Amino acid sequence: MRGKLKHIQSYITSLEYNYTGEAFFVKKKDRGFRHVTSTAKLIIREALPIQCVEAVFVGAYLTADMAEVDRFPVCFRSSLDGRVYRHIVLAVRSGGKWGSLGLSRRDKLMYKELKYDLFSKLVGDFRESYASSWHRLEQVWVGFPLPHDISSNVAIKWKVLVV
Repeated sequence: MRGKLKHIQSYITSLEYNYTGEAFFVKKKDRGFRHVTSTAKLIIREALPIQCVEAVFVGAYLTADMAEVDRFPVCFRSSLDGRVYRHIVLAVRSGGKWGSLGLSRRDKLMYKELKYDLFSKLVGDFRESYASSWHRLEQVWVGFPLPHDISSNVAIKWKVLVV
């Protein structure tokens, strides 16, 4: 499973980060998983640079057929020099281990290998990564697990629990 997830991360990274400040894709997080997957298919087809939420959409779509992988959105709010920054990754759990998929301007704030025994250890690694980038991590939210049915229209709960 580690190899498959690393391969998916390599693909996400190959799309490159969108530094323009303008989104190339319409993302409506309040819609069901069907919207997430249709947006992910469009991102894959167009192969334009993406931002973190689009990386989560692609990661969720590319792992949807992996029934043995649980996927959770994890949202971060940090600050630096009075500015607030928001970020999201896709936490993944398989075989009792945690890791993450995603994309960021900073390498330390996206992919984490499937190696953490506890979710709290994964979040702790992100906290250390934020600190090493001089960011103050203010809040972390975790959502409900994403469905594996790509045609599901059930609303996704992106932020359910503050950790």
